[in-house]
Amino acid sequence: MGRSGLLAVAASVAALLAPAAAYAAPKVVASKLDRPRGLAIGPNGALYAALVGHGGKPCNDEGCFGASGRIVRVSSKGSLTTIAGGLLSMRGLPDGTFSIGADQLALLPDGRLATAMTAEFQGASPKPPKQVPKSLRGQVGHLLFVSKNGKKTIGPDIAALERRDNPDGSTVVSNPYGVAVLGDTVYVSDSAGNDLLQVSGGQVSLVPTLANVATGDTWPPALSAGPLPAV
Repeated sequence: MGRSGLLAVAASVAALLAPAAAYAAPKVVASKLDRPRGLAIGPNGALYAALVGHGGKPCNDEGCFGASGRIVRVSSKGSLTTIAGGLLSMRGLPDGTFSIGADQLALLPDGRLATAMTAEFQGASPKPPKQVPKSLRGQVGHLLFVSKNGKKTIGPDIAALERRDNPDGSTVVSNPYGVAVLGDTVYVSDSAGNDLLQVSGGQVSLVPTLANVATGDTWPPALSAGPLPAV
């Protein structure tokens, strides 16, 4: 994804699947964002976006690391309010195409936002590379929670399960990406580990592992939670 991104009303996607007359034309509400990824809509209709950012310094052979990632609220007029800044960001080398950081967003019942921080640049190592600023290393591979007043809290280490158990039996690498919430349980898809993880009461456990012997990379990164089916 390029340095600039484009954010549009999520419902506009549905216009591709239905008669044109049934929906209004897509409306751009904000543009020139710093690598936007996940979206979440609050109970009051507020639109939130996770921005991966543009990295920083120093660099290694994979990318350049900094604290330029953030979560913003987007107004109906397109203005941005930073809810939480200082999120780890890696601008991929050489041209920034492969840039990673915080990805999908989900809203918890208590009003907090949840996102997951990548650990893909870490591989099987128990520690992030030395180029990751010390103040940001605690975010790597973890769930991050953001309160209504913007306070960041580091949650459980999602990537630890991949390093410890390597459930799909392939290369040890973790990229927590998709985040969805059902009740008080948070689900996280590890798009590099090829599995779905459940976080409940601070404990991380494996749900399924979907590894493909042919490709080794089959887990869909994004998650979406709907209403529970009637029993």
